[in-house]
Amino acid sequence: MDTSGDYDFQESESEAFIVYSDNCDDAPASLFDLYDQRQESCDRDDNESQILDDIDFSLLKDSALKFIGEFYADPSVSRAVVQRIVECTSTVITQSISFALKVVDKLRKESAISDNGHSCLCETLTIISNPFKGLETEFKRFSCLMERGVFLKPESFVCGRRGTDSVTGQFLSLKQTWRRFFELPNVMSSVESYLSALKTEKENGVISNFIQGELWESKCRDFGDKFVLPLFIHFDEVDVGNAIGPHSNIHKLGAMNSMCPCLPPDFVSLIENYSLVLLFHAADRYADNPLLESSNNKITFNKVIDEVNDLRSNGISITTENKKCQLYLDVGLILGDNLGLHGILGLAECFTANFPCLYCKMLKHDCRCSSKENLNLLRNIDNYVLDVATNDVSQTGIKEECVFNNIESFHVTTNYAVDFMHDVLEGVCCYDLVEILYNFVYFENYFSIELLNEMILSHSYGNVSNKPPLIAGKELQSGNIKMSANEMLVFVQHLPALVGSYVPVDDEYWKLFLFLYEIVLILMSRKLELKSIPYLDYLITQHHILYIDLLGNTLKPKHHHMLHYPRIIRQSGPPIHYWSMRFESQHREVKRYTNICFSRVNISLSIALKQELGLAFRFLCKKGFSERFSMSSKCVDYRKGDILDLFPYVPPLFQCRCVSPRFVMINGIKYQPGSCVITSVNKLGLPVFGIIDKILVNRENNVGFILSQLVTVEYNLHLRMYMVEKSHALYCVSFKQLPWIIPVFFHVLSVHTSAVSLYHQV
Repeated sequence: MDTSGDYDFQESESEAFIVYSDNCDDAPASLFDLYDQRQESCDRDDNESQILDDIDFSLLKDSALKFIGEFYADPSVSRAVVQRIVECTSTVITQSISFALKVVDKLRKESAISDNGHSCLCETLTIISNPFKGLETEFKRFSCLMERGVFLKPESFVCGRRGTDSVTGQFLSLKQTWRRFFELPNVMSSVESYLSALKTEKENGVISNFIQGELWESKCRDFGDKFVLPLFIHFDEVDVGNAIGPHSNIHKLGAMNSMCPCLPPDFVSLIENYSLVLLFHAADRYADNPLLESSNNKITFNKVIDEVNDLRSNGISITTENKKCQLYLDVGLILGDNLGLHGILGLAECFTANFPCLYCKMLKHDCRCSSKENLNLLRNIDNYVLDVATNDVSQTGIKEECVFNNIESFHVTTNYAVDFMHDVLEGVCCYDLVEILYNFVYFENYFSIELLNEMILSHSYGNVSNKPPLIAGKELQSGNIKMSANEMLVFVQHLPALVGSYVPVDDEYWKLFLFLYEIVLILMSRKLELKSIPYLDYLITQHHILYIDLLGNTLKPKHHHMLHYPRIIRQSGPPIHYWSMRFESQHREVKRYTNICFSRVNISLSIALKQELGLAFRFLCKKGFSERFSMSSKCVDYRKGDILDLFPYVPPLFQCRCVSPRFVMINGIKYQPGSCVITSVNKLGLPVFGIIDKILVNRENNVGFILSQLVTVEYNLHLRMYMVEKSHALYCVSFKQLPWIIPVFFHVLSVHTSAVSLYHQV
């Protein structure tokens, strides 16, 4: 057994990644042929000409363009810095080649090389001394990218007027973006394979994707046998300036992005698979109406609506490595946070309005005490038409007719989308936990705020990066816990392990938390059994009833939104697939760029260009879908004999030379010794757990886990945890055999007590 880490098939972490496709065989031709230009002015003999004719110098241009494109795609590098990089790199290369030419001349004088060899070397070195020829300026670089069909400049459009001046936004073509995307290697084939798997899944009573919901099934009837995929369009406002400064709202931008929910699960959440569609100053939606009585939604979103209708009617022609096909795209859902959706869909942008709900016509005072969805009050096309004709927002909750109703298959009353992130993690969880913890700390005295913070600090959260912050007593007293959505999620998932043992079994406030805990676990699931939806409805109803009874408070608008979740899940699938979390991650990329781009003159154009350049680099490199795999650089090297001696129970796949890294990253998920995973499901439908002891990786990057088996003793209803005991039995499971790939949480509650809690419902 060799522990040096020097093994011949996996030398470093970086080599485990398949980053870009650098296939030179199908590389696009350059804009000019450097060799031909040289050939016209040089007189070579036949042998010299034959030598240089066999070399494709256009690949040098490809390499230089990819080099530049990588910096263009980096949000932490401004375009001005890219220009400096090109100039400085060109200078260094030119000077280096000049030294090489002097050496070649010296060798020629000493007859160390032939005349033909000298001429070829000089010719080659002269060519490669200027790899950025034709790419010296941004104009030339943009022209080159456009000629290769990987870059489109954003299109400016008028979205309003301020006095006599027009105000503009930036539009990036949905049609061109998604055509280039689906022509990337392995993308279309991966999507088709995933769609086939979804059909089988639905037959087994499981819903895990939007296309398995009732809404998409109804939309597909219009297309017959055509190949059609859904698009999600998300709108939100992002402040690219100082959010707490005196000019905090001046540079607030309205951003519309799109994504396809039918990408395979390993790739659907990657930010690189989200595309910018529209960008404009948020205030420009009201630019020509100083009274703010109506918006410019029709003018602002007209280009998006026209292009979506074109995609729906005419589709796009996709040419892949295997075939040609006609792909149709249709809007599945329009997404956003509650305020953003109300604004662009024409509803009252105020949650104290008489009719504050997007989905039903329940009066606000009824919303504050209702614990059940009233099907008789749901908005539909018929009552919506009457409400628009009434033209009184105080009587209907509708400010203007929704402009997106001009999309042929879309109507605002069937836009079955909710935002679990804002409704629950940043809303209901905060409302509940403030009251629950305040009661535990200041009334029941189960524990002190100091002890709570000590437990938060010392608790083991596993591979979680968004650990909850300490909680100040003033936060509980003021009724506001300051946590991000990710931090709140982690806090809720781990609160039973933190304080559950201090709380009596019959505590009513703890029962309120357990209702919330189970709701969160269900909503975090990427796959839901259809039979679990009525249980979710029951949990929400019981949670709301207990909230009102215990606290004497009225329900907030975000509580009311939860009443519609079970019905919306039947229509659109699990909410985690259309929440705002990943779109807000894309906003962070925008903010990273604006932090190094100090000019605010037409900032929307600067950002749109940067986003498009990032896509151009991907299309230039033909980066489609491939498994993202990496591991630690320090590994233990096991020979075949070592494997069979130490781990005789491993399957044949790992009965060969393997390495054992400290960790592996597979499609963004980290596994390391000590991680707890679900390895199977027993006959009773209960999960079987194992603790990773070692990780094995063979030559083909197949991953196996050597696991210590955990024996489940009981399920603790008070803690909502599986009480487990470690056994000495070891066994091996391949990563591809795991029924759920996200690790679960292993807790050491005391010296002799261990437990496992779930990341989501299984």
